[in-house]
Amino acid sequence: MLRLEPSEPEEMRLRLVRENLLFLLDEVSQRLTLANPPAVALELLHEASRLHTLAALSSLLSEADTREFRDRLLQAGGVRAQLLGFARQRALHQHRLCCASLLDPLLGCVATGAFDLARRIAEVAPREPILDEEYEEDFWYAHALHMLVSGSVRELPAAIERFEVALAGMAAPRLPMLKGLSGRDQRRFDAGLEQMIEEREQYFERKRGTLVRDAMAYATERHIFLEGAALLVLAEQAGLKTRREYRFIPRIARQ
Repeated sequence: MLRLEPSEPEEMRLRLVRENLLFLLDEVSQRLTLANPPAVALELLHEASRLHTLAALSSLLSEADTREFRDRLLQAGGVRAQLLGFARQRALHQHRLCCASLLDPLLGCVATGAFDLARRIAEVAPREPILDEEYEEDFWYAHALHMLVSGSVRELPAAIERFEVALAGMAAPRLPMLKGLSGRDQRRFDAGLEQMIEEREQYFERKRGTLVRDAMAYATERHIFLEGAALLVLAEQAGLKTRREYRFIPRIARQ
């Protein structure tokens, strides 16, 4: 496996990241063909989904390959749906890897317009927070997105209200963004999304020059805001206006 050197030029680093990811994906795929204990199979499925998402980002960044970007995100979503179905069958639905707030595979499907697959993920996702494994506010935000994706309009206001209660007064731009999206309020959605982008930029700026636990995720995710891309697709579906380009959300990152 190739080693990622911080001193390498950005373009070369992204290509090295992509090769690392493909190597790791091949390794995980081979391990998934073995007779693994259920808990190990769950870990491997989660890792495969994560690697497909990162490989999608790296293909867009290093090669501007929109076809591979879409294909990888669809594979990430398919593996996520498989994981959740497998967990239900094996009574592992309370496992930490089943948390509804593990949203990247769903977001990737929405960003590329694969709503059938996104709805499948939403349908098999947990309907309550997994005790001691995820924050309530993270769960209710995810649940609200699941309601948006699945078209469960009646349940959406309650999910947003539970999200707001769980925040307990904490400032969170996801709340006005979500209210704007739900109520088709252009100004509120725009303000929330812009604040989300700013917070994200500040987060990665703080990470600059520090030791990061997952160098490949940092190298890819800091350039493309997948959640933002998905939210823009949902906004367009709701009849809201969106710009062609946003910081960290290039047009080619959404359908």
